[in-house]
Amino acid sequence: MKSFDLSRKRDTNIEAVISDREEEVTLYCWGVPHLTNTVSRQLADLWTEESGTAPQELTVKTVRLDPSLSEHLPPNQPISFLSIDAEGHDLEVLRSNDWTRYRPELVVVVVVVVEQLIEKVHDLQESESTSFINEVGNEPYAWVAPSVIYIQGRGEIRRVDRLHVARGLSCRSAQGSRSD
Repeated sequence: MKSFDLSRKRDTNIEAVISDREEEVTLYCWGVPHLTNTVSRQLADLWTEESGTAPQELTVKTVRLDPSLSEHLPPNQPISFLSIDAEGHDLEVLRSNDWTRYRPELVVVVVVVVEQLIEKVHDLQESESTSFINEVGNEPYAWVAPSVIYIQGRGEIRRVDRLHVARGLSCRSAQGSRSD
């Protein structure tokens, strides 16, 4: 987290396992150079099989997003951008926010289904994350696979495969790389 804090000084970076309920969970960690961690047993099993390396298992306590934001944000501070890449735990992170109090202008979520990334717009529209975020008044605006950009209000889903400017948002291709 130190490198984030040094390179992104204006950002608030929170190092925690965020979930919709406070409980102890197992965090599966592969460490450097993998930098992939998850609380999903299914993803851990899949990645262990693919990499041939077993993760370190840590027991950690989860926290909700809304108290974390209350602790770290000044009163009435708007949130312009929230990025969620929770390796299969994204819906729980979304559910842990108080959407009446904290309404980011842009929310980017890496949408992953165990064993595959979502590859079709129809699958994206049917995802639990998209359904939930629609309920709180945000809608998908652009899709830079595997990341989905949600905005407040109405939008339309677009698959972004090349440099594309959409309502002032610049998005670049994510083919072959992770875009978080």
